[in-house]
Amino acid sequence: AKKPSTKPSSSGVLNPAQLETWKQAVNFQGTTEDFVRHVIQLEEARRAFILSNLKLVIWCARKIIKTRSAHLYSLYVDLVHEGFVGLITAVEKYDSSKGTRFGTYAT
Repeated sequence: AKKPSTKPSSSGVLNPAQLETWKQAVNFQGTTEDFVRHVIQLEEARRAFILSNLKLVIWCARKIIKTRSAHLYSLYVDLVHEGFVGLITAVEKYDSSKGTRFGTYAT
């Protein structure tokens, strides 16, 4: 089966055909409006999860700076940026059913 396209239309808005394809791909039982509401709630939860774990990124960056005994601001900013990108990746790949805490998984 062909994987549904995840790219929005050129206007940035998903068209009804794409929504229906995605709804069928995940076997969602309900109206398209319910599906859209569910997707929005999932995205809001993902963003909240990322923001609530940003402190972990800051902690790891500070720990690395201290162990290297270099207090370079640019290095710190780069570490935080890379850590934030890694945090987003970790949130997307994290599986809570495996029984590990997110902080343990992400570090």
